Amino acid sequence: MDPLRAIFTKCDEQVKNNEVSVAIALRRLGEKTIKAYADEPMNVFAVVSTDSPVPRLEKFLSTKEGWLNNVAENVWAAIRKGNDALVWECDEKSEQATWYFARAEGSLLSRGKYLFWYGIEDANQVAKLIDEFQRGEQPEVTKETPVSKAASSASTVAAAGAGLLRSATGKQARAYSTTGVGGRRMYSTGTAAHQTNPNPPLRDTANDKPANVALIGARGYTGQALINLINAHPHLTLSHVSSRELEGKPLEGYTKSKLTYENLHVEDVRRLEDSGEVDCWVMALPNGVCKPFVDAVDSSTKPKEGRKTVIVDLSADYRFNDKWTYGLPGIFVFLTMLTLELQSRQKLREATHISNPGCYATAAQLGIAPLLEFVAGPPTVFGVSGYSGAGTKPSPKNDVNNLKDNLIPYSLTDHIHEREISHHLKSPVSFIPHVAQWYCFVRTCLIAGSKE
Repeated sequence: MDPLRAIFTKCDEQVKNNEVSVAIALRRLGEKTIKAYADEPMNVFAVVSTDSPVPRLEKFLSTKEGWLNNVAENVWAAIRKGNDALVWECDEKSEQATWYFARAEGSLLSRGKYLFWYGIEDANQVAKLIDEFQRGEQPEVTKETPVSKAASSASTVAAAGAGLLRSATGKQARAYSTTGVGGRRMYSTGTAAHQTNPNPPLRDTANDKPANVALIGARGYTGQALINLINAHPHLTLSHVSSRELEGKPLEGYTKSKLTYENLHVEDVRRLEDSGEVDCWVMALPNGVCKPFVDAVDSSTKPKEGRKTVIVDLSADYRFNDKWTYGLPGIFVFLTMLTLELQSRQKLREATHISNPGCYATAAQLGIAPLLEFVAGPPTVFGVSGYSGAGTKPSPKNDVNNLKDNLIPYSLTDHIHEREISHHLKSPVSFIPHVAQWYCFVRTCLIAGSKE
């Protein structure tokens, strides 16, 4: 099988589901004026049609290797460079939906499909696209499409790549020719070798409305970051934001609805849980503070009609509690092509009490886990973070004057992340944390260990 047909067989949902053959899929693309993008091994193949006022992404197919080796990002960068504006669609249940959200400037969900776009500043043009999408129509064609294109559709698609890419290996990419295979019908067997996303999310697609999230402790950096994530998430919405210091002030940066900061007490949490208003409670509180709120949720005895409330604790309070699910699912080791499952994704899907891993603990575990069996002694982690990690309350660890041209070690013994890493890796680890002068949430970890 030639590479072009192979990637359609592996990655195109319509072909995999036996809705169309590869030949028909290629013929449909060949009836449009298109640009095609691909890497040399054909691990990623994308098609953009230019018959409409706004170019349309017709296909974006990637194998597992294409996702993992960053080729998909390279292809997307080439598409973005060659198209100032773009519109595309995606099934609501597609594993690529989350990836598309991060690359779009606007989106709309209708009839089980998402409409995505970027680079469109004219509100009237956006409104027209949305109207056509909701009516199930293709955008108005402004260029005449020659009928003769259909006869050579496969070769048109394969040869349409105008620009060259570079794959993750640095090799020059090119478009492929399908000479000699046009007209032969090729159906998918339905046993694709790869999924579109190498580590697809597990979610309950039976829900027909976004889940309501209540955030306790919204003032801090973590709470603010979570607000931004929920604002961009298609299946989540904020119903309550609680902060003692910001009570009564409007919530800024959240566009799905108008919310005001509340100061929710334990009894308020119990009342809201009894009412069934909240689907997920997120505790973004300092260590040692959230237990009364968790107990209030757990103590509710009102029937939920089969609904389960989820609690996510962002502090360290429950990271050592075996009754809670530790939320660090797994990693893919690129050099060995090995997947390490640190926590069962199915267990996470079913969990109602989730303890969120610490920042340093996440970076350290992801780095150490693949190497653990090859080191004889305890690994040593040298960690450096920006001063945002010291929180919003003033202290020597977030004083920019104190940190200027400096690297300050702290908590050199019995750091909670040292205990967390050791506990979940089931192996002792030494941890040396430092704070630096920059402001960011990024943690840098250098890991050392003796060979066996």
